[in-house]
Amino acid sequence: MMLGVMVPWIRRAAPVMIALASLSVANGQASAPNPNRPSLFLVGDLSSSSVGDTFDPNRIKLVESGAVGQTSRAYIKSGAWDQLAGQIKPGDFVLIEFNPEGQGGQDHDDAQRTLKGMGDGTFDYLDPGTKKLELVHSYGWYLRKIVVDAINHGANPILCSPLAGAKDGAGDWTKAIATEQRIPFVDLSGTGVKGGLVALKADPLAAYLVGAGK
Repeated sequence: MMLGVMVPWIRRAAPVMIALASLSVANGQASAPNPNRPSLFLVGDLSSSSVGDTFDPNRIKLVESGAVGQTSRAYIKSGAWDQLAGQIKPGDFVLIEFNPEGQGGQDHDDAQRTLKGMGDGTFDYLDPGTKKLELVHSYGWYLRKIVVDAINHGANPILCSPLAGAKDGAGDWTKAIATEQRIPFVDLSGTGVKGGLVALKADPLAAYLVGAGK
């Protein structure tokens, strides 16, 4: 008898239960990451841990370059930049920061060294392992190449001052390249990564910061 009493109740409640389940699924989908969201490529010493929870992962995808500790020259020479650039889609963002350590003159014993400045000067480096001659450029030349490549792929590049501080003028050279290419520059020397990125209020990337638009 009890079963006969319960069946009509279950039938009457079923539409309500289905509606609640649909609402729950809809809410779950609303909080899920947007599959078509742009990517933010972290190039150089920047990583997910250094950026932290600055950006909303549901609206933008963080992609690490794996270049932490490398100079811009070593990163490009290894082919890693070309590989990452191949993943860039129009509308993506590329956040660039390279440690200035290893800069200096023509020290042919340092496989990562670059020339100081942002000019077109070069020097020849003979790789002791491969015995191949490499034409080495300036610190700014390598940054400029990454920026121009990113723009040619339809991305929005952003240059950051070195996390290690503006040693040997690297911060000024980075800012000068940003001005030359008409792209945003983020000064990380005093504010740190999070503070510098939050200051990007007028840049399109700011729309993806946690809490943006609220």
